Parts: sequence; C-alpha cells; structure tokens
Amino acid sequence: MNRDRSRGVAFALGALFCFCGMGPAVAAPRLVATVRIQTGPEDVTIPEKVAVLLAGERRDLAFEVPGRLEFCLDEGTTVELGRVVARLDETLEKAQFLGASLRLRDSRSEERRIRGLRDAQAASAQQLEGAETRLALRRAEAAVAREQLERRTLTSPLGGEIVATYLEAGEVATPGTRVATVMDFSWLRLKLGIPGFQIGLVEEGDRVRLAIPSMGERVVEGEVRRVAGAAADGRHLFDVEVFVPNEDGKLRPGMMVGASIVTDHLPFAMGIPLEAVVERKGRKVAFFVHDGVARALSLESAIRVGNRLLSSTEIPSSFLVVRGQRDLFDGAPVRVDNTVLSNVAQQ
Repeated sequence: MNRDRSRGVAFALGALFCFCGMGPAVAAPRLVATVRIQTGPEDVTIPEKVAVLLAGERRDLAFEVPGRLEFCLDEGTTVELGRVVARLDETLEKAQFLGASLRLRDSRSEERRIRGLRDAQAASAQQLEGAETRLALRRAEAAVAREQLERRTLTSPLGGEIVATYLEAGEVATPGTRVATVMDFSWLRLKLGIPGFQIGLVEEGDRVRLAIPSMGERVVEGEVRRVAGAAADGRHLFDVEVFVPNEDGKLRPGMMVGASIVTDHLPFAMGIPLEAVVERKGRKVAFFVHDGVARALSLESAIRVGNRLLSSTEIPSSFLVVRGQRDLFDGAPVRVDNTVLSNVAQQ
C-alpha cells in the first residue's frame, strides 16, 4: 500500500517537473500579408476639387467719343501692352491738333522775343505779361487738341490676345460701345469652394497642384491669392481664388482641372492606406512586422489625406500588415505569406 502511494507521488512530481520544464504555452503565429511602405517628404493636401479655369484678366475696349471706325485688329491677334487695337477716323482732330501746335509755336516765339526786349528795357512788363498769358492759353489749347486726337485711338491696357471684335471698319462707334475684348493668357484664375471644416487650413500663399486631364499627365502649380472671409450665400462654401501661371500659353479658360490645395509639408512621412487601419481600445492603429512579431503604431496624430493617413512617427520596419491585421495585438507572433495578396488580386 505504501509502495503504491509512493509510486503515485513520484508520478505526480514527474508530471509537474515536465510541465514546468516546458514553460508557458506559445501562441501559434498569425498568418498575415504585408506591403512595403515608402517613406519620405509628403505634402498635406485638401482632397482634389474639380473646377474650371477662368480668364486671368479680361478687358472690354470702347471709345469715349463717337466716330467712324477706321480699323480694328482681327480676332486672335496677339498684342503687347500699349499696342493700338482700333482707331476712329481722325481727319478733323488731326487738323485741329496741327493748327493748335502751329499757334503754340508762334506764341513761344513771341514770348521769347518780348522777354528779350524786356531784358533790354525795350518792352514793358505788361507786354511780357500779355505774351506769357497768350502762351499759356495756346498750351492749353494744344493739350485739349492732343487729348481729342488721342481719344480717337484705343490701345491695349495689357499684353494678351484679341478674343473678340464687335465692329468692322466703316461702322459707327458710339461712346461706351464695345469694339474689342482683349484677354491676358499669361495667367489664369481658379475659383474653388471649400467647406467650413476645411477653410481654416487654407492660407493666402498656399501652393495648389492642378491636374489637367485634357493634357495627359501634366501637372502645374498655382497659388492661393484670396480666401473669402465669409461663406457664399446658401452654399456654406468659402470662395478661394487661385492664381495659375501660364507662361507657355497652353492653358485656356474653360479647361477642367483637378485642384489640390497644399496646406502643409512633412519632411518625413509615410502614407498608410485606410484599409490597413484597425481600432484598438478606441484608437486607430496599424501593424508592422518586425523580427517575426507584429508591432502596433498609433495613428491618433496622423493626418488624413484622401484614402490615406499620413504619419510622421518613425518605425523599426517598413512592412505594413494589410491582411490579417484585425486579429493582431502588439507583440503577436506572425508568419508572412504574401501569396494572400496574389490570390486576392487574381480574384
């Protein structure tokens, strides 16, 4: 009886020794798939808005005086600042200016002659004063005649292109009637509507990236020039005006563009796809694989840009878990099998 009891105790102690020698149970590795995340500088942008390019500066040209149109440049003509665009018949005004100029010349000669006589005590002060008065009148007369002549000519107030003409040579132009329209294509405008929850991120001077579908992969940059202080009536959107340089002249008003306002720049960041993000205890995290285990990265301070979260936190690994992350915890052993991604892609 004592021998059987001793054998039972020895068996129990042996089983306990064996159990303790094995140590704690080890969890089986979780099967995951990963992708390598690229890190580097990143722009923080407001998601792309579709908009239409507008003319940078457009001027309608009209005469201030009536007259018969002598000539007007053709539509499509490129003009520089100050170039003559149109002119009214100026036969009468030229004659009047010529007469006023001749009379002014005679008055100058007379004033110089009398001033010389006055210096030689051969003319009175009253005679010199009269000559000076007549000279002043002739100057005013010539200035009026010059102004009347100049008002018969329209010059371009900016460099650009004649985009429309409204009268032909020989027709009568009345004051204020449009004769031509000139447009400056060296820069264009863009007006974006930004909702209130984003407008606080936008400042004058911010860069704007413009994708132009009609020009393939071309991307140009603009600049925020004005941010509205109040939302537009009934839309709850704030108008943001963008300056778009157009040095090569290839952009045109009416083109559709996708505009993204750059509100910040991160010198170091990684973009984590939203589908890789899970919640743990109410916080957003993503998992990376390092030395065979999963490491959780908190994304509470990450910035959402489109379908990604930008994080500037440095990590020991660049292999992001994109499949199997929902059952992971920090420190969980994992086994990477990226054939999961291949199978999903084939399906």
